[in-house]
Amino acid sequence: MKKKLALLGFGNAGKAFTRLLLEKLDIIREEYASDVVVTAVSTRSRGSLVSEEGLDIADILRKSEKTGRLLDDKNLSELSALEIAKQA
Repeated sequence: MKKKLALLGFGNAGKAFTRLLLEKLDIIREEYASDVVVTAVSTRSRGSLVSEEGLDIADILRKSEKTGRLLDDKNLSELSALEIAKQA
């Protein structure tokens, strides 16, 4: 079963959650027969990324920690966090 997840906020807590999710993803898949797909990352000041197919959160996390920005031009969105939450 695939679970879609939208991250509303990608500051310290959002990044820590993402690291934990990446660390535990194999366990979630094996023990719970589920997969987690992050379809949106939204920030107040750094923009939003949206992809119904799922985002490469490891790459987004790595680039964000290196540059402080969300760098993924093909999935850049003008949607606000509230609009993303309504669609989730």
